[in-house]
Amino acid sequence: MSVADFDSFDFAITSMRSGDPLERQNDLRRICNFSIWRKERSKSASYFILHFFHGYSRQETAELARLPISAIYNKLKSARLEIRSHLEESGKLRIVSRETPPAAPRSWALLSAPDLFKELRDAILGARLRACLPEQELLAYYNTRQSDPVPCPLLSHIVSCERCLDLIDHHFQRPGLADREALDSTGFGGDIPSVSAPTGTPEIHAFELLKRRWKQVYEHRPNTLSIAHNGKIIASHDVVSSRNTLSARIVDPGRDQFIEVFSEQDVRLALVSIDDMPPDGPARLEQRIPLSDSRWLELLVTFDGLGLHSQVTYYDEALAWDSAFATDEDDVEPLSAVAIPEAVAAVPPRKSRLDVFGQIGRVLQALTPTPVLAWALTLLLFFGAASYLLLHRQSRPLDATAILDRSIKVETVASRGTTEHQLLRVEEITANGEKKQRGTIELRKDGDGSRYIRRLYDTRHHLVAAQWHNKSGTHSHVEERQNRSNDQNELMASDIWRQELSAVEFRRLGGEESFVATENGYELTTVLPAKERPRLVSAILVLDKNFRPLQQTFEVRGNKRTLRLRLTQVSLERTASTSVPDSEFDLTDPTSRSQASLLSPSGSQFAAMRDRSGAKVAELHIAALYQLYELGADVGQPIELTRTSDGRLRVSGSVEVPTLRQQVVRRLKELENSELLDLQLNESANASTRHPNQAQSGDTLVYEIGETKPLIEPLLRAYLLSRNTAEEKMGPAMEQYSRHVLLLSQHALQDAYALHRLGDVFATSDMSSLDLASRRRWTEMVGRHSTDLNGELRGLADQLALIHPEFNNSPSSQESPIEDGGQFLQVADSLLARMQEVNRVLGGLFTSNATATNPATPRSLLEGGLKAMPLRQAGEIERFASKLRASEKVQSKTSTEEQGIGQAPERQ
Repeated sequence: MSVADFDSFDFAITSMRSGDPLERQNDLRRICNFSIWRKERSKSASYFILHFFHGYSRQETAELARLPISAIYNKLKSARLEIRSHLEESGKLRIVSRETPPAAPRSWALLSAPDLFKELRDAILGARLRACLPEQELLAYYNTRQSDPVPCPLLSHIVSCERCLDLIDHHFQRPGLADREALDSTGFGGDIPSVSAPTGTPEIHAFELLKRRWKQVYEHRPNTLSIAHNGKIIASHDVVSSRNTLSARIVDPGRDQFIEVFSEQDVRLALVSIDDMPPDGPARLEQRIPLSDSRWLELLVTFDGLGLHSQVTYYDEALAWDSAFATDEDDVEPLSAVAIPEAVAAVPPRKSRLDVFGQIGRVLQALTPTPVLAWALTLLLFFGAASYLLLHRQSRPLDATAILDRSIKVETVASRGTTEHQLLRVEEITANGEKKQRGTIELRKDGDGSRYIRRLYDTRHHLVAAQWHNKSGTHSHVEERQNRSNDQNELMASDIWRQELSAVEFRRLGGEESFVATENGYELTTVLPAKERPRLVSAILVLDKNFRPLQQTFEVRGNKRTLRLRLTQVSLERTASTSVPDSEFDLTDPTSRSQASLLSPSGSQFAAMRDRSGAKVAELHIAALYQLYELGADVGQPIELTRTSDGRLRVSGSVEVPTLRQQVVRRLKELENSELLDLQLNESANASTRHPNQAQSGDTLVYEIGETKPLIEPLLRAYLLSRNTAEEKMGPAMEQYSRHVLLLSQHALQDAYALHRLGDVFATSDMSSLDLASRRRWTEMVGRHSTDLNGELRGLADQLALIHPEFNNSPSSQESPIEDGGQFLQVADSLLARMQEVNRVLGGLFTSNATATNPATPRSLLEGGLKAMPLRQAGEIERFASKLRASEKVQSKTSTEEQGIGQAPERQ
């Protein structure tokens, strides 16, 4: 492979591949020289310098250039293609109207890696042609939300100016250029001479090198994947799509073996050691490696009687839609096609306004009598045009139309030739901001819209309505009105279930569009005229930073009230359309794997779907929670259990005590159907990043009760004085009281998290088909945590009533019994939200961490915390658990038909 194909200067200089090290160093000089020459006319060259020589990651380069990361990924490919052409046939490579690249200096002496790096960086920093912009003008590109890319002349100056790079790095709060040493070794690299190690203790130096090397591997993007067995490569595969899979089988694996995954740059991405073969060892070994920008690599090793089977899967979403950003204002003067391969030369060059000014300059050069005057006029026209375009782009505001256009482009490219399977959660947002679950929408649709099927389920996962389109036309099914609840009738009347979470569909709504830039992306709003859409008032589409839809909220006029309904994306999968049979888009086809509903005996409605495979995962979910419960790891430990899109159960997070982690892993592996588990448990000391789905029960606040007086101090002092507490005992008494309050609050919050996690079982599964053991375990856990929570809340309320006795916070006498699993989840949601608010208020009142400028008085803050106390919700859950226990006793005695855990016993 070419030197330019390596990910960084460090990888290129330290590669152990064969070849003359002196020639490799001279190739690096030629690459640096060409990039400096080319950067004045090509942004791609500037991106390459930032990434290859300066050590900026792709994400950091995208932030500096004001572009999506997918555009940087694409432009780096273009830059490497040009550089490779230059190295192969440098004499033929030229820019239109300019000479060939100047010859790079060659050396016949082998330098150390740091000396060579210093030589090349000095050459880059010495290639400035312009004066620096004032600090405010430079940072104006990054202080606004506009998405216009940085112009080519300014970008060319920035990559060669340490002062401008440091200002931008300081703005983004990241290391400056001086701290970005591109080498993770002190001259080590094959035959390259070494130099002395830097000053400092060997331990600190080794740690810094390890941290830098980890970051390089974490951000490395392979172009080829290879599987190696015992150090010998046995299979390779090019990375060509967003999801790449490579498999290899070894018939006679032998002993002392290990499986590795390498990239084309000899970067090891995964390693699995095989200690013992089955039956002495496990039949399945798995390693999942998270990488930058939501990428991941998974190595799976299984033993199946035919030998050892290794499979590596690499996922990079940017490859699915980087062509959507394949064009931005890049090359002012394109390379001549003389040295560009035919596949690239066949693409006609993009025309721009700057090409016109270049032609004018060539005409003036021919007409002027002296070369000096010709160049002066050409440069004057060039800088005038660049200044005009720069001011023009700065004055052009970012609007909702441009954002939506880009989102549609991303969506169109990603869905081309694929079938998407999307799950949407339907929620109602009440007037006080609480969320009420309404159901689930399942959508399967071809990218070209030729086939689709849409289903609406209620909170019990029973089919309410469906619509599908295939070769035979468009069909629909709606449950009879008398069989639907009032909530279902209201949702059906709104027609929101027919809407899609899509930028294309949002554009079709019409109306007056506006947008707001948020920390995580954009919010697009459209207000619809009543004449065109009498029921739909407005819609809000939430996009992430990569312009992908995440959520959509509709305001709908109902018969009696106005509803706010929110569609939130739960999962999204895309597969090749050719692999999805037509039966998947026919609800009446009995061969459909997507659980096409079967008609009930009466023929008037669709029966509830019974997915045994889903029940297995649900039972495994409860069994795993029960093991954590028995080990005391279901509270206080940041462990999360989530269903994956491929029908498995992921157990992720970290465990502080190594022995406890070993016990958890051992018990989980002993469970029935444990092959459906995806274990990603780390020890806390080794957990480099927090899993995005990690349970928040581990978010225990660290309170500081010190010399700084907390906000509650006046009320607490008054209470203690009323108890005739001596002044010398006042401090310890207040500290003891505060610690007791905070401890009760933390324990109550952990139990609230545990109940919410138990309620999550109802968010994705119909529990009516669970076995009796699973129902009893679930009931036991709910009963224990609800009992503990009620005791902690009552104790907390009693403690706070001592310092605020006139406030009455007794639970409401109005009984709202929980009748099913969906209502349990709603109550658990409300319970957790309220407990989080209580914990936040008490933390601000009783610790020294509170902000002294809080305008609210301590008494009003305390009243707010007492009002938020979820005594009613905790009581409802405890009564629900009692009913379930009573129902189970009756079932055990009478051996009657088992009642599903998602249903409470009938009220007498």
